[in-house]
Amino acid sequence: MINEAEEIAKKTELQTIQSIRLSYDAYMANQRRIKQLEQYVDSTAKAADAYVSQCSIGRRTLFDVLDTSAEMITAKKDLINTHILIDYQS
Repeated sequence: MINEAEEIAKKTELQTIQSIRLSYDAYMANQRRIKQLEQYVDSTAKAADAYVSQCSIGRRTLFDVLDTSAEMITAKKDLINTHILIDYQS
């Protein structure tokens, strides 16, 4: 009876440790993903600003401006969705 209880306790401990490790790995992966997305949002915003400036002097088309703006919006959406996913998983 005591051995059975010890075995159950050990199994529970191992499952808890595994669960914590998996949660930590997921947390770290999400943090890396957020950092990448923040950099992507920043770079697409800079590109969109540059394209607007270049469009005003005739070096870029309106299509180019709209395309980079759409890419920036997608990057922001991905960042927001990742934050929501992390909050939901917590």
